[in-house]
Amino acid sequence: MLAPDNTELKKRTRHAIHAGIISGVLLGPLLLSLYNEINLFRAYSILLPLGIAYVLVQYYRKS
Repeated sequence: MLAPDNTELKKRTRHAIHAGIISGVLLGPLLLSLYNEINLFRAYSILLPLGIAYVLVQYYRKS
């Protein structure tokens, strides 16, 4: 029996993880501000640069 090719599965898993992290960075501060009643700008000013840094690291890691 031949082993299945896992490259497509790895690619889909990686895309799902990236999408989860990016959506968490974008939606997390909104939910945080609704739940804890903290300033929305403050929540985004903390988490958004972390998300941008993560995306840049992933982009430069590929190239």
